[in-house]
Amino acid sequence: MLVKKPTRQPLLVRKTEGAALVGVSPWTLDKWVRDRLFPQPIYATDHSPAMWRVRDIEAWIEQRRRARRRKPMGGRSNLMQYRDDT
Repeated sequence: MLVKKPTRQPLLVRKTEGAALVGVSPWTLDKWVRDRLFPQPIYATDHSPAMWRVRDIEAWIEQRRRARRRKPMGGRSNLMQYRDDT
């Protein structure tokens, strides 16, 4: 019997992986970050690439889902402003 090992989800992702999680291009993700429509990246050092916490991206996705459920039918869907309450 073959037993599969559970795969561990990464804690941090780079721009391309973060963009893929929400289904947009890395350039769109850059614009959302600039416009503060998406969680701000973190940097391990001054010269490290931008990274995002997977839990922050998941929370952002869930926040948008909840807002979309409350929005009346026929309304135009806008991105929600991301607030980091930490």
